[in-house]
Parts: sequence; structure tokens; C-alpha cells
Amino acid sequence: MNDKEMSREQLLKEIKSQKKKITDLKSSEIKNKQMLDALQKSEEQYRDLVEKGNIAIAVDDIQGNTIYFNNQFLNLYGYSAKEMRTNSHKILTHPDDLEMVAKYHENRLLGKKVPSRYEFKGIRKGGSSVYIEVDVCEIIKEEGKISGTRSYFWDITKRKKAEEALLHERDFYHSFVESMSDWVWEIDIQGAIQLPEYSDIYSTGLSAAACHS
Repeated sequence: MNDKEMSREQLLKEIKSQKKKITDLKSSEIKNKQMLDALQKSEEQYRDLVEKGNIAIAVDDIQGNTIYFNNQFLNLYGYSAKEMRTNSHKILTHPDDLEMVAKYHENRLLGKKVPSRYEFKGIRKGGSSVYIEVDVCEIIKEEGKISGTRSYFWDITKRKKAEEALLHERDFYHSFVESMSDWVWEIDIQGAIQLPEYSDIYSTGLSAAACHS
């Protein structure tokens, strides 16, 4: 009788233990599902940011072949996705800067110190130039080897052209002033003479330092 009662008690304990395991398993599955849902949502948000953000993004391999790009990258260079898959930095970089960009890429893959952010001139589909600022980081595999790079691109063409126009205007102004025989002065709000040029020196007989004093 006692043996039978013990067997019954053991059976009840085993059933209770199995129920607990089932409950824990269900709880674990719920947590896993919640984690997977959160991860999926995070990936969707990241993908949405990459595709709709105003930053061109591209990934290339160790040969410099473009293996991933977003829509902004396509817009930056004017290529379709199909066309871009056959392109590399050799096609997308202006000859003036190709050697520099290729050298940076090569040295980065070798683990050498190179600028992570720099400017270069690219070539859009059709041959027009585009000035670009890029921020590059290495893609490193689990074993520690570099498999390629991920780059973020900004179109700075308007800024560069504005800078060039300003330099051209300044050079023209200086050349114009130096060619004049009459006095040419600039006076600041304190009444001090600014930018005396050769014409000032010739007209006054004073040195440049004296003109500033």
C-alpha cells in the first residue's frame, strides 16, 4: 500500500515538474518572439533610415567593387541599380583624384592609417563632375580580417563652387587693384586702412607696413 502511495506521489511530482517545464518553455517562446519582433522592427527602422535618409551609403569589397548601395547613392551618381552593380571606384572617381582614392582604399585594407573623412571629385553618369565628401569605415569579419568598407557620401558641389567663385573674385579684385595707378583704400569702422596694394605704395611712397599703421 505504501509503495503504491509513494508511486502516486512521485507521479504527481513528475506531472507538476513537467507542467512547470511547459510553462517555462511557453514563457521563453513568448520572450523570444518579443525579441524577434523588436529586432525585426529595429531592422525595418534602420532600413527605412538608410533608404529615406539624405545620406548616400555604399559598401565595397576588397577589390573596390560596389556590392551594396542605397537610393541616395544612385541619385548622387545618376546610375540605375542594375548599372551600379557593375561599377567600381575606378568608374565613379574623377581621374584627378583616382590615384588618391585608390591609395586610401588599398592602405586602409592593409591596416595602415589613412584619413577616414576626406573630399574628392567624382564622375556622374554622362561625364559631369560632382564634388563629394566621404566618411569611410572598415568592415571587419569575426576573425578580425577586413572584408571591405562602408562609406557615407555627401554632395558638396554647391559649396565647392561657391568657394571657387569666391577665390576667383578675390584674385580678380587683387589683380585689379594692383593694376591701378590711383589710390585704392579700404577703411574699417575704426578708420584703419585695410589691404593697401602696390598702387598705394607707389602713390604714397610709403611701405605696406606704414600704410597699415
